[in-house]
Amino acid sequence: MFALLISMLGSQAAPTIVETSAPVIAQLRGSLPVETFFSRDDYPAAALQKSEQGAVAVNLTINPQGRVSECVVVETSHSSALDEATCSILARRARYIPPLDNHGEPTIGTATARIVWALPRSDQRPTG
Repeated sequence: MFALLISMLGSQAAPTIVETSAPVIAQLRGSLPVETFFSRDDYPAAALQKSEQGAVAVNLTINPQGRVSECVVVETSHSSALDEATCSILARRARYIPPLDNHGEPTIGTATARIVWALPRSDQRPTG
């Protein structure tokens, strides 16, 4: 990603292109929130057996095709099953509109997500 900086030389402005490390945000495709990629059937069996629940926040790297190429947990639920399921589901199901570079071509971007896993009532637990 490049940014255009203007440096003042006397009374003339000389544009200089410098590389920046600022993240480029990718947009989720469609108008549905990220939570819609998850269903109660996705609740990991291991987490159900241990009655684990909690919130998972992740930073995602989005490739130029709009798919999740990397998922880093930045807020753990303290359940490895829930943390791993969050990344796995987002990598399989989430689709993003990648940002465009200076030439109008899709490029790598970033996104964040926070998923709250809450134990379903016993009458709503997955049957599988």
